[in-house]
Formats: sequence, C-alpha cells, structure tokens
Amino acid sequence: MKEISQKIIDILKADTELGVPAENFFFGPPFTRNRTPFVYVSWAGGPIRLEALGRELWRHDWHVVVVDVAKQDDTAEKSVMDKVERIREDLRKNPTLDGLVRDSLPVSIEGETVTVGTDWGKVTQIIAGARLTLRCEVSKEA
Repeated sequence: MKEISQKIIDILKADTELGVPAENFFFGPPFTRNRTPFVYVSWAGGPIRLEALGRELWRHDWHVVVVDVAKQDDTAEKSVMDKVERIREDLRKNPTLDGLVRDSLPVSIEGETVTVGTDWGKVTQIIAGARLTLRCEVSKEA
C-alpha cells in the first residue's frame, strides 16, 4: 500500500504545471500548514473479497488532499479548484499507476473553505481545501 501512495505522489510531483513545489507533497498530513499550497496522500482502505485461484481483490480508496491559503477574496478557493481538477486529470491519464494496480478511478471530489480571523470578526486568512478520492483495484495473493 505504501508503494501506491508514493506512486500517486510521484505522478503529481512530475506535473510541473500543477503549481505545488516538490517539497510540499506529503505522505499523510503535514504537521504545519505554513507552506502552501501543499498536497498529501492518505490511504483510506476498503473491502477485500476473494477472487479466484488464491487471489484477493482489494478495492481501496486513497485520498488526495490539496490545501491553499490566501489573504485575498477568491484566491485560495480558485487555486484549490484548479489544482484538484488538474490532479484528477493527471491520475486519469495513468489508471494502473505504472502497473501497481489493476485499475484506478477518481470517484469523488469534495471541497471546504474556512476563514481565520480575530475576535472582532476581521478575516485574516482564507483556507481552502479539496479532497479527491481515488478508488484502486489491487489484486493480491490471498
């Protein structure tokens, strides 16, 4: 499973037009959000069923999360929307993740935006994030 997470990161890092610095890709959530935009990949798991001839089919999900922060209106959310659409396209172009999985497909995209401010209601930052769920089918020895 770790190899699949790393392959997703490698595919996204290779896209120089994604607009995320190479050092801002993480295997799981980072400890700090000071460097944005950032992307992290986390394994969510899923069902395992017996296939045939001593093999199992694992249909597991991975979450690809992109986060950006801005101090101006619309900037963070537009950035995140552009990036998650590009991530979707990058992953659709390589459905076997270079042979690590039988197949993969982005199955959902969700977004969230929050504001950070003071006690007096003044907004100082807008944080936007999106989570793409990539469903992978992996055939393994039982």
